[in-house]
Amino acid sequence: MHTNHKTILNELTNLDNTNLKIELSIISNYFEDFAKSLNKINLKNINIKFNIWNKKSNLDIIKNDIVLLPYPNDNKRLVKSSNRIIDSLNLGRFTILSKVKQFKEFEKFTFFGNLSDGLYWIMDNKEKRYEITTLGQKYVNANYSIDSVCIKWFNLFDEIKERI
Repeated sequence: MHTNHKTILNELTNLDNTNLKIELSIISNYFEDFAKSLNKINLKNINIKFNIWNKKSNLDIIKNDIVLLPYPNDNKRLVKSSNRIIDSLNLGRFTILSKVKQFKEFEKFTFFGNLSDGLYWIMDNKEKRYEITTLGQKYVNANYSIDSVCIKWFNLFDEIKERI
């Protein structure tokens, strides 16, 4: 089973070292290997809750204040979609996103960088995080809503017709 669990495991030690008390909910469809690997790490400040992904997982996301999206900056993950970022912003959750080139488009609407630094930033910028998230929601609605994507497709079809 291919998952992003290795990515999360790589970040957990860094997050634990912030000495912030963190309640972390992880949504996935598979946890067996992750749980085995997690047992090898001695986390002092992070309490993890596992949620099996389902059609109503958005309800789990909106119960949380922040969404952490760790991505390694490597060629293997260049094919990852921006769906998790778009969903998080659309649901009004402040998103801390690893600084990876394929998602630079979301730099103005997330904390774009080191996840641990993002947690500290939030503590010092509570009002700014709401402003950034609101801008992110507007951006996602303007560029990724069903209506806006349909318009882009119609425009593309019109352009193709003109060339034929």
